[in-house]
Amino acid sequence: MPKLPLIGDRVVFYKQADVDGDPIAAIVLDNAGGILHLATIPKFSAIQHRANVRHVDDPLLKERDVIRHQYGGWDTIDAAERRLREKEERAAEAVRAREQRRREKEERERRETDQSAEAAEIVRLKQEQSLNATEIAEQMTVLTGRTWNHQKVNAILRKAGQLVAS
Repeated sequence: MPKLPLIGDRVVFYKQADVDGDPIAAIVLDNAGGILHLATIPKFSAIQHRANVRHVDDPLLKERDVIRHQYGGWDTIDAAERRLREKEERAAEAVRAREQRRREKEERERRETDQSAEAAEIVRLKQEQSLNATEIAEQMTVLTGRTWNHQKVNAILRKAGQLVAS
């Protein structure tokens, strides 16, 4: 539990003590051992008085839903700002993870497209130019800039049902 606020201190109020919800600005009107009487200042409505507000980490709020729902919870501004930063960081991390998965999917699809195009070129070289696997491998090395051998060519031709002798 944080240092207890004094009368007149600014804190934040959470409806139903839900720290994942939006914090509402509040001013301490009274403090009875950490159970506060607050004046909450919502963004788009009038000031509201909230009595018997316990700190969001108070065990009683975890044990008794009715108290949590009826009175809500308070916390320090620093803690609320820290939670918001952490929430933003988690959201940014989720966006980064989604973006990474999207890039990986695009890369897989690109590789599959490249492999399909290479396979089509190998079959074309075999059918149109009647080249053997070694000759096709030499042509593919020139075309792709990667080293090919007759075993790799034969493996692709086998998949395509076009196996030829090397």
